[in-house]
Amino acid sequence: MPISSGQLRAVLKPDIRSTTAELTARLSAAVQEIVPWFWEQMPDSYFEDIDQAARLGGEEFAVLLPETDAAGAESLAESLRAATSRLSIPVGANSVRVTASFGVSAFPPIQSADDLMTSADLALYSAKRRGKDCVVTAEAA
Repeated sequence: MPISSGQLRAVLKPDIRSTTAELTARLSAAVQEIVPWFWEQMPDSYFEDIDQAARLGGEEFAVLLPETDAAGAESLAESLRAATSRLSIPVGANSVRVTASFGVSAFPPIQSADDLMTSADLALYSAKRRGKDCVVTAEAA
């Protein structure tokens, strides 16, 4: 069931990276296969039936959380971050250990669906600047 912007309450923007630049490049090249595999590894108990993971383009994707408030979205992102650190992702004949950073944005304080996505992006950039493998929640501008 598609989610309309009027129903959307929170967004997570993850960034999955390997611990080495070479493996991160290989991981990015294989993202079309890895993203579905990644979400299959996450326990169903983390998500509501209405939650959706959506590829936005390239290696960028988001988790749309229509029934989750800011505190719940931040808690989910932290659970996903911790679970990611325990994964070995198959890339070709090898497996790769990865970390994940998350940008989290939610209504309120964010006021529109466009602002929700933009603030999740900005929060993700902040997480990556902080050294990766962390969760940053957006605040109202």
